[in-house]
Amino acid sequence: MHASIQALTGTRAFRPDTTENRSHSQRGLRRGVVGLAVGFLLLLNSALVFDLINDYHGSLGAAARTTMNVARTMEQHAARAFATTDQTLSGVADVLKATSAAIDPRPSIIDEFLERRYTMPPHVLAIVILDAQGKVAHASDLMARTPMSLADRDYFVRARDAADSGIQVGVPVVSRISNRPVIPVARRIPTTDGSFAGVLVAYLDLNHFQRFYQDLDAGFSGTIALLRTDGTLLITGPYGVAAPGTSLAEHAVFRKHLQRASNATVEGASGFGGQEWIASYRAVGDLPLVVVAGVDRQAVLSGWHDGLSLRVVLGVVISLVVVFFAVQLVRKIDNLDTTNRRLEEESGRRSEAEEARADALRRLKNTLAQSVEALAHTVEKRDPYTAGHQTRVARLSVLIAREMGLPDERVDNIRLGALMHDIGKVGIPAELLTKPGRLSKEEFELIKTHSRIGHDIVRNIDFDPAVARIVAEHHERFDGTGYPNGLKGEHIALEARIVAVADVVEAITSHRPYRPALGLETAVNEIRKHRGSALDPAVVDACLRTLERDPAVIGSV
Repeated sequence: MHASIQALTGTRAFRPDTTENRSHSQRGLRRGVVGLAVGFLLLLNSALVFDLINDYHGSLGAAARTTMNVARTMEQHAARAFATTDQTLSGVADVLKATSAAIDPRPSIIDEFLERRYTMPPHVLAIVILDAQGKVAHASDLMARTPMSLADRDYFVRARDAADSGIQVGVPVVSRISNRPVIPVARRIPTTDGSFAGVLVAYLDLNHFQRFYQDLDAGFSGTIALLRTDGTLLITGPYGVAAPGTSLAEHAVFRKHLQRASNATVEGASGFGGQEWIASYRAVGDLPLVVVAGVDRQAVLSGWHDGLSLRVVLGVVISLVVVFFAVQLVRKIDNLDTTNRRLEEESGRRSEAEEARADALRRLKNTLAQSVEALAHTVEKRDPYTAGHQTRVARLSVLIAREMGLPDERVDNIRLGALMHDIGKVGIPAELLTKPGRLSKEEFELIKTHSRIGHDIVRNIDFDPAVARIVAEHHERFDGTGYPNGLKGEHIALEARIVAVADVVEAITSHRPYRPALGLETAVNEIRKHRGSALDPAVVDACLRTLERDPAVIGSV
């Protein structure tokens, strides 16, 4: 079998074999065809699955980064707005202490101070002082001084029952005064003995926050929101999932992080229509507030699902093509076997039958050789910068082998092994093969695995053992500094040492994504430099003689 496979790319005249040897050769050809087809299909499907997994995690990772960035921006905006509001309320509280007026509605100095609008941030519409019964005592707006009781409002109750004077955020309401949606922010006013005297309330313009949220891009079908840590929804963006004032505390995705006011990015069901969300949470400083930015997980993966369908269709089409050609080759082998038996029964035409078998077997071997080259070209299509690399290395390797006087059988092995020496790169991510910059240590270690991957593929096909050794050892170096096994000197197959020199010359004289072609002179200097160290000196000498005799040969290689 080895002799027949070794001859598949050669040009020597066919010599009739015995019936037993022909049958053995045909069985080997069948195994070779099936092995190549199965190997290619396994590699194709592995590459498709690897790309799908990468795209899947890449889509989810990009969505998580988007939500984190949006949540961080919202946190900073909310922190500034509520910090300036707190400063404004602190200023009013200081005036109350300075006047010793407490909540008495009569002193005009309080109203005069509140009417100085320049002291208030633009997002604060009004400031109101409520007495202990929740009645309006003072206000920055004349209309707001209308006698009314706000004792039933949640922000008044929360501030009244608070243990300290920290701010309390109420549920958004429509102001009775301005008829505009506002967010009440309240602060407890204590008496000198610490008892409850009243409440300071700042009404924030809800439109100020909504305009800011509309300018944010949460990506995909995103939603953004500002919530209290008890789960009450205060503000949502243009694609809100619920109305302000709705409690989200019991929804699975929100419960854990809202209660702890923790910063996190999580995936899970939100409870709204059965949708799953990728959501990022950010606590707003020390305030009882949390911002949330989330995207619909299904919307994020919609593009990935489209790519999945396309890859499945592509994989099925290519698989059918490979199976079709494999079946055709096997049928040719079967037809040849039938022809052989029929011709053997015709004793009067034995000579003609032998010639027909020889011609048919030559064509079949040529077809298998073309299949090997097609597989090599398929691998190279993943990297446009190395298209034709294996073919050129194979041609130069054959010239070197002939210069060294190797027999035709070994020359044929070298041609076949060189044609497939980089087949293992089908298992390497395409982005690494085409990366224009320097590879990291981890990326280079992944690239180096292509020798083992290729060996695992080829060793299961009934080629001469030298073919598999070329694929496994073409990156080994004469001084033991190569990979994958660090072999040294004569422990490396001579065929692999020849392909290693041809590989270096071809790589230097060809364009790569990280540099242009360096020319023949640079290649010659490089192999001379490493003669006897990384490269076999006898192989280097044969290569130099070949190039010296005809420098233009590198152009055809």
